[in-house]
Parts: sequence; C-alpha cells; structure tokens
Amino acid sequence: MEFTKCERYYIQKVQKGGLKMERTNYNYSKLRGRIKEICGTEGRFAMEIGRTQNYLTKIFQNKSYLSQKDIEIGSRVLKIDDSEIPVYFFNKTEQEVRKDT
Repeated sequence: MEFTKCERYYIQKVQKGGLKMERTNYNYSKLRGRIKEICGTEGRFAMEIGRTQNYLTKIFQNKSYLSQKDIEIGSRVLKIDDSEIPVYFFNKTEQEVRKDT
C-alpha cells in the first residue's frame, strides 16, 4: 500500500508521539445543579446511570468525557429535553470560548 507524502508525515508524527489532539474543557456547573435538584447527590446520579462517583469526579474535572450512552441515560434521569442537552453537557469553559474566537 502506498501512502501520500501527507499521510506519511502524519504517520511519522503519530508514531513519535508528536501529534496530539487539543482537549476541550467543559463547564458542568449547570449539569451539577440539575443533578442536585433531581437526584440530591452526585453519588446517587452516578448510581442511576450505572457509573461510580469517581467516574463523575473525573468528568467534572475535565479529565475524561461522558459517553453518548451516559448522556442519553443521564438526560433521561434528569428529565432534560433533547434540545437542552448541549446546554447541560457541552457548555464550554470561558477559556474555550475565547480560544474559538
């Protein structure tokens, strides 16, 4: 199989560990408020979506991301309409918003 010059460049960068994706940080304050309003505690919410409190902590610290399944189940548990999902689950931090402009 032949690779183009561009493809070879990216393959080399990835192999050397030099190609990294930028991480997006999200502000989960609105989601956390909704969790407390509906479930009472983050631990209870974690149980409702089949996850651990530790998992949620990593999410809220922007060290991990929620899966599509977690968002689907979480929005159902929290009674979040599909149209409101971006407001709760994809609210970028102030720094991220400034980066985009």
